[in-house]
Amino acid sequence: MLAKRNLMKNPNIGLHVVATEGYVLLPDHVREKDVETFSEILGVRPLVTRISGTSLLGVFAVGGKDFIILPWIAEGDSEKFKKEGIEVFILRDRVTALGNLIALNSRGALISEEISPRAKKELED
Repeated sequence: MLAKRNLMKNPNIGLHVVATEGYVLLPDHVREKDVETFSEILGVRPLVTRISGTSLLGVFAVGGKDFIILPWIAEGDSEKFKKEGIEVFILRDRVTALGNLIALNSRGALISEEISPRAKKELED
């Protein structure tokens, strides 16, 4: 199934959305119709939220079926994900745009060279 969408009149869906095998994160001011479309097409539960006070979810977060990795600036958002049964990992590093710096799936991850060796070790653990 395929659908075309702009979110908030912006064609850059990846800035605002995080899609995993278990959930899709959508900004809290998208239309209900878009929430339903994303959930239906991807076959996962939608979570409508903000991260660190912004709708740029895809910039700050990366995740898998039942976990999410957030930058230290989003530590205050941890509880809302935990309440949804999502394990939260807070990465303490100078970089915060984790969605732009990490690609992962159930087999492994690729990380940017911008991520510090200490943070790389945290991710490996």
